[in-house]
Parts: sequence; structure tokens; C-alpha cells
Amino acid sequence: MCPELTTFDNIRANSNMKFGETIRQKRLDNKLLLKHVAETLELDAAHLSRIENNERKANRSQVVKIANLLKIEQEYLITIWLADKLCNVVKDDQTAEAALKLALKSIREK
Repeated sequence: MCPELTTFDNIRANSNMKFGETIRQKRLDNKLLLKHVAETLELDAAHLSRIENNERKANRSQVVKIANLLKIEQEYLITIWLADKLCNVVKDDQTAEAALKLALKSIREK
């Protein structure tokens, strides 16, 4: 992780869980069945299972619905979701860290 990404470090300070693992753990903590959460989100249970197993990606509107349903702070969950998306794009590239630093610089300049 880039040293400049202290916000991400703080968010994941106690956990290295990805988005899917995070929502699965919160669902289990709330003693909610996968099929009931899937129904509420208007998703097939198999689809939600693949999201929890990091085999499928949720879209932003699904992330917001999941956050509300599981009583997770939206900004927190969106940050983990977005970090996972970024990692998936750059994880196998040797220049990933430099690219993320440059992107962060561009974001800060806006």
C-alpha cells in the first residue's frame, strides 16, 4: 500500500478483508441468512454469494443498498469497494504503486 494512502490504512487498520469478505462477516455478525439478504437486495442468492466470495463485483448502487441493509457506514463500505476495484485494475502491473501515487496527486489537485 502506498504511504500516501493513510485514509485507506486507517479504514483497514484492523482488517485486510476485501469488500466481499467484509459484507459476509457483517451479514454473519447480524445473523442474517444469505437468501434473505439477497431477496432484500433483489439479487439471486448465488449472485450475492459470488460477491461475498470476491468472484463477482457489486455496482455502486448495490454497495449503497448493502451498506444500508447491513448497517455499515456508506463511506466506509464504498471506500473498501473502490479500493478493491483499483487493486483489481493495477495489481499485476509493475508500475501499480507509481500509477496510484500519480492518480492520488491528480485527485488532490482537483
